[in-house]
Amino acid sequence: MSVDEISRIRLARRAVEVFGEAEAATLMEHLPLGGVSNLATKDDLKILGAELRLEMSDLRIELRGEMSEIRADFGTLRGEFGTLRGEFGTLRGEFGELRAYIEERFHRQTITMITTMSALMGILFVALKWA
Repeated sequence: MSVDEISRIRLARRAVEVFGEAEAATLMEHLPLGGVSNLATKDDLKILGAELRLEMSDLRIELRGEMSEIRADFGTLRGEFGTLRGEFGTLRGEFGELRAYIEERFHRQTITMITTMSALMGILFVALKWA
């Protein structure tokens, strides 16, 4: 049977008549508002504890699965970074070869230009001497 507010007020008034104001207040503070049916028992707490442990176990299993997926993803990324590192090494080598080729071509061009300019200067010198 549920205790309603009117019943609590009647009990409080009767307690004041029987015990006095202070004792009645102490008694009413110790009585639950919704009645004894709303109190949790040790069995209720055991059931709640078991439910919480089960839920925590499920969450632990789920977390471990997600952590395994993350580790696998990091492993894949590590492999991809290794591949990229190798490709960058290859590109670095190719750029080195290209740089050497360009330097060699500039050197040849400079030699050709100097030779051509020297020949033209010689021809110009001879032409001016005969003129």
